[in-house]
Amino acid sequence: MTTAMRRRDLEVEQVRADDFQQCLLRDGPEAQAATYSWELNQKRAVSLLLAGSVSGLLGFLFAGVLGLHNYYSGGFRQLWAYNKTFTLENNFMGEPFPSGHNYCPQTVSELVHDHQSAEGKLFFGFGLLAAICILASWYPSHLRNVYLGDGVKVCGCCGPTWQNMRQFCPSIGLFLVTCIPTVPPANRHFGENFTVFLHTSGAIMMVGGYGLCEIVALRYACAGHKDTVAGPILKPREWRVRAALIGLSLCSGIAFQVCGFLSPKPVDSLGTDSCADVWVVPSKIDFEYVLQKPGGDHLSLAVRISQAIADRDKLLLDTAHGSCLLLKTLEYWFEVSAGLFMVGSHLAIWWYCPERRLDLPEKLPELAKRELRRQGYATTFISWGGTGSDLEDASSEDDTPTECS
Repeated sequence: MTTAMRRRDLEVEQVRADDFQQCLLRDGPEAQAATYSWELNQKRAVSLLLAGSVSGLLGFLFAGVLGLHNYYSGGFRQLWAYNKTFTLENNFMGEPFPSGHNYCPQTVSELVHDHQSAEGKLFFGFGLLAAICILASWYPSHLRNVYLGDGVKVCGCCGPTWQNMRQFCPSIGLFLVTCIPTVPPANRHFGENFTVFLHTSGAIMMVGGYGLCEIVALRYACAGHKDTVAGPILKPREWRVRAALIGLSLCSGIAFQVCGFLSPKPVDSLGTDSCADVWVVPSKIDFEYVLQKPGGDHLSLAVRISQAIADRDKLLLDTAHGSCLLLKTLEYWFEVSAGLFMVGSHLAIWWYCPERRLDLPEKLPELAKRELRRQGYATTFISWGGTGSDLEDASSEDDTPTECS
């Protein structure tokens, strides 16, 4: 046999081997396993996105409801009891607030800053669960209605991609908001101000960062319909729904910042023209006055005042009223609305994504017969189970089967 004929025969055998490999990859267990793995990742992304969105929705919803419950001391029944009035709480002196209003938190963060309270426990639990689920879902890389790929970068030609920004910014921001609480403004020192800075940065990453990522995705989706660039694949009316939700979220976030900027700072004495909260450091005169008060609460009030005197902490003497109370209320509910609309945007992505309707096969992908033999399964079990591919079985006839252990 000449060298040319031998080379030709080797080339023919190589072509047959390549055809066999392509057929095995297309129809064999490897192809089934690859398809199942990809569909499973998409299904996992959809499920975790839904779980995280529902958890975030419950966290912000409970924060809003419990804020109302705390303001109307005694529960929602006080809204309509006693001629539509509510129970007025007392200040640190044991006397009703002169303003005639209970204390209204300025932000959701201030409401839930105490992790020992009911609202703090609920927001921390649901917020942490939402951040973990959304971060673990990797939905920006698996759902077609948000997928941008690695070609769309933040700075145009360099820097992180918008897809990675969507993956990490909202989740990390929610982690910071949930795990780093803030104290009321009156008792903030250097350390508390630094935690407030980190908390605010997390809120900007959560709402603002996600809003920018969603705007970029919707812009590329709109351009994709014009066959100019590739972009997310959207269903009819999906663009309008998602644009409305993210627009409302960003507008609520901006209004929240504006109300916070316009709200007057707390004052430290009564009798001023300000309508803001009055926070003061108690004095020994206040301590002696409380001790002389009748009733069973004077001892607990005295202990609280003595601790505040020792730590130089301010206590609430009077609450905001008038325009100051209105600004605080608007600021609080704008923050709640920003979070709810942001979560609603995630739910819209889940609702419209085509991967939500994926159905996994009724049984797991088949293992190759060679792998089953290697693991010790008997030939009768392999033949009865119908697993593996016939092509691979023909190439493995010389393998010696062993009994199951």
